[in-house]
Amino acid sequence: MTEKASQGIISKIQSELQSGKTKRQVADEMNLSYYLIKKYGKGFVTSKIISVELKNRIRQEVANGKSKRQVAEELNVSRDTVQKYTKDLGSSVYQLYKNLDTEIIEKIREEVKSGRPRFQVARDLGIPYAKVERYTRDIPLNGEVNQKIIEKIRMDASNGTPKSQIAIDMGMPYHLVMKYTRGITLKQTQPLPQEMIHRIRDTVKNGRPKLQVAKELQVSFWTVRKYTEDIELKTYKRLSPELLEKIRRSIENGNSKTQTAIDFDVSPSSIWRHTRDIPVKINSWPKISGRALKLLEELVKNGYAFNTQNYGLKEFLILKNHFPSIYRVKQYNRVIFYLDDKSKIAAKAFLEVLNKRIISYNELNQILKPFDVKLEKEDKQKFITKKSRMNKVVHLKCACQY
Repeated sequence: MTEKASQGIISKIQSELQSGKTKRQVADEMNLSYYLIKKYGKGFVTSKIISVELKNRIRQEVANGKSKRQVAEELNVSRDTVQKYTKDLGSSVYQLYKNLDTEIIEKIREEVKSGRPRFQVARDLGIPYAKVERYTRDIPLNGEVNQKIIEKIRMDASNGTPKSQIAIDMGMPYHLVMKYTRGITLKQTQPLPQEMIHRIRDTVKNGRPKLQVAKELQVSFWTVRKYTEDIELKTYKRLSPELLEKIRRSIENGNSKTQTAIDFDVSPSSIWRHTRDIPVKINSWPKISGRALKLLEELVKNGYAFNTQNYGLKEFLILKNHFPSIYRVKQYNRVIFYLDDKSKIAAKAFLEVLNKRIISYNELNQILKPFDVKLEKEDKQKFITKKSRMNKVVHLKCACQY
């Protein structure tokens, strides 16, 4: 399904782009998809003049191993700009990581033998940590990380700093932070004051969803759930007896529960809850819907149907399961579906649309064999004379030449 925008939104998109904002910034601010902004912002040049210092910094950050998305967010430029100025780095950096030079490998091993942590060596040389670990597995280490660094990591984790944030701040892999913080659980949050607890409970009792209460009061969803486990939620409104009577009468008359919910502006769960004792009347054949239903309608109307609506073998098998008198014939890249009592009409229609010259009765009989019908002589002559007429014209031309 393609996205469409009103004229007001299109004019706003174009005005934002004219002000110098990038298309991705406009997409984030207007809460629209980037492809919609790109569609209605054609012809607007939104690229900024990038200074030499910014170009060098972009290249340096990407060469150090950061993702292009991360660099674009940190330097407030578009990802297309980062891609533009780092095209030549992609292959060279990949080759650097794929096959390291002997000098770089020796330098890595010397740094690790001197006692430096592997993650620091990887960060300084701009090489992935996995590569450093690969070429230094045989080197015995007194300790992967300095004791002071380990104490700082554990202290930060004990104070409640997320381990992912510690990894970013220390510039080390996340799995190393996990390794040196085993046994440290997250810092327990302070208990909520009684006033906040009463406010949470009162808001939930009034019918507000717990997730919405958590967002409004700026607490976690699990905190709200913890203090409101004993409160029964009332997520549906009470229906009047008159409305209930109308709903039940509508379903008894054969309307579906989904359609009844739409007609009376009531949730489907409420309809189901108040009408579960009413048996559902099936007004159509089970599993017959969509293209299978369209094929069935065309068969009932004409007695046959061609594969013009992308009817496939799946639709045929669905109908064949309920109606054994439906048949399918495929010849010369043409497919036709027909009813058993309409086989003669279907055969004639098939010969009319068949893009093939029939030059003999034998060939015509081979085409009609799957239909299991026999045409009269006049009908056969009509489909064979297409070729014979052309032969007469050719003979006349030849006679005129002589």
